[in-house]
Amino acid sequence: MRKKVVTIGGGTGSFNLLKGLKKYAIRDDEDDSIEIKFIATSTDSGGSSGILRDEFGILPPGDMRQGLVALSNAPKALKWLFGYRFKNEKSALNGHNFGNLFMTALVEYSEGNERKAWEEIHRILDVKGKVMPATWDKTHIVATYEDGKVLEKEHIIDLSKNESLARIKRLYLKNKVKANPEALEALIEADAIIIGPGDLYTSIICNLIIEDISKSICNSKAIKIYNCNIMTKPSETPNYTVADHLHDIEKYLGGGVINIVTYNNNTNFDYYLLEKYKEEKKYPVRFDKKEFEGKNIKLIGKDLISEKDIIRHDSNKLSKLMMDIIFYDV
Repeated sequence: MRKKVVTIGGGTGSFNLLKGLKKYAIRDDEDDSIEIKFIATSTDSGGSSGILRDEFGILPPGDMRQGLVALSNAPKALKWLFGYRFKNEKSALNGHNFGNLFMTALVEYSEGNERKAWEEIHRILDVKGKVMPATWDKTHIVATYEDGKVLEKEHIIDLSKNESLARIKRLYLKNKVKANPEALEALIEADAIIIGPGDLYTSIICNLIIEDISKSICNSKAIKIYNCNIMTKPSETPNYTVADHLHDIEKYLGGGVINIVTYNNNTNFDYYLLEKYKEEKKYPVRFDKKEFEGKNIKLIGKDLISEKDIIRHDSNKLSKLMMDIIFYDV
């Protein structure tokens, strides 16, 4: 039976998940195949996306572009182009991503109709699924920390050194927005809703604070899965455990909504790679079962890491685990 899967997030975490899930979305003759819809954050404010957002008044394309590429069945060269970033400090294009520029031009071609441009880009990239923003409205996120500081805009929050290692007390939108109706429909109709992996506040919770998004997740009959991050981040999750991640999600989503939490239980990290992370005050996320006492949540610990020059989720390991949960109740 073909099942409807909705993922929520942004950044490389969502990219790796979607890239792995894609192979299960093109097996039309298989019983255990899926229909994928990705709800991407709309609040990116830094880098190429932030510049294009400010100069052209469009939604920041970065997170949605990554989702499109992950699910694309286009020729390798075209997918490479959409990931290509210009590197020439003497050029005005320095730091810009070709895919972001292409998508900005496509909005112009569509006479400013962003929805029409997104439909067209799905066709151009032969996307095996659907990528959509959490909201079509423009807004920024604001974070207040336990030590009293207030930071505005996604890239400022994400890149904050947070020397005091204060935790984020509250995240909210600078102005009220309407959820994308297509995203709400996808959530209600889903058989499985997968949240994360991704930066806790700037890729995940930034979507949950859109009121109707969180309501639709709660009202959906889908199984709700949260994939916890592998490493902490001083700007958003200083010294967080797996339970801390879930606790903060439940502050915005409500308790008892998440059914399953997955986490990496392979602690055999490369020593020298860990030392590099320690310099940035980033550490492996710890798991303590005692912190989940009294919670009716299924906990699944697996080897999920992919170690190269960076520690992140392995695309194949994570996607296989998702399929095992969705189809075989692992």
